[in-house]
Amino acid sequence: MSSTRWPNQVFEFLAIDRESPPSELFGSEVPPLDDRTLLAPVRSWFLPGSLDIHEVAMLDGNVVFTATGHNFLAQLLNDGGWKRLWWPRALDGLEARVGRRPFDQRYFQLNGVAVGGGLDQFLFTAFSDETTGPKPWKAGYGPRQKGVVFSGGTREVVARGFTCPHSVRWRDGIPWVCDSGYGTVGYLRGSEYTPVLTVPGFTRGLAFHGGYGFVGLSKVIPKYEAYAPGIVADDSACGVVAFEAATGKEVGRLVWPEGYQVFDVQLLAGIAKPFLPPPSDQQEDNKAFLMHYGYDRDARPKG
Repeated sequence: MSSTRWPNQVFEFLAIDRESPPSELFGSEVPPLDDRTLLAPVRSWFLPGSLDIHEVAMLDGNVVFTATGHNFLAQLLNDGGWKRLWWPRALDGLEARVGRRPFDQRYFQLNGVAVGGGLDQFLFTAFSDETTGPKPWKAGYGPRQKGVVFSGGTREVVARGFTCPHSVRWRDGIPWVCDSGYGTVGYLRGSEYTPVLTVPGFTRGLAFHGGYGFVGLSKVIPKYEAYAPGIVADDSACGVVAFEAATGKEVGRLVWPEGYQVFDVQLLAGIAKPFLPPPSDQQEDNKAFLMHYGYDRDARPKG
């Protein structure tokens, strides 16, 4: 799992259940689990700068991530740092053509990645494929229908016409994608996008299990209404919708009335009741599993 802002952080979790508590790692501090599975953070990487890590995936046993702030896919190195693996072909020779470096500013909002058998079978979502300046999708009427899907193999655009697309995924050899700004989920046949589900929210985060899909919903942020021209902002919701992949029929919805944004949806194979470490002020004896130590935003220096 990634934390997308400064500092960029990637967490590795270990699934711990009552049948096999890893005493060699946690000693006697493993809490009572009942029938639950604890997702305990066991390692993390801090990466400086404005990488803005979005989606995290696996390639040949290595962790890779979209460095959205700098237009490329990178591999996370076990001993710290990263190395650049992939970028859109539009960046090749950019400095020679127009005098701008290809990785020193955000051109595409390269965010989602669909994992294939190899890098040549990966797919990527982005808000645009233009290199006219930083965040070119904001120009004119905003990002409406400027979004694209890139091929990992050719590094070229394979589909256009999306509005802030996210969460491209392979399912049974067919790529699926969220056309987030219109609140839809659908699939690609060649370059043609067919939406199968429309929901009241900015669609982001997509996963499949059997014949069902699960998509995350986010409320439209007021100052970013241009990013969601196909959604009624006041009616947008935060939650997760389950649907039949074959028909697009919604079969279930979980909504958080006070929630706001959902970034991703993942399925955990074989785990029925996962839970994350509790906040430190709730269970003192679980500090060994904490992901973050909080602070009081309203605190003032004494004296």
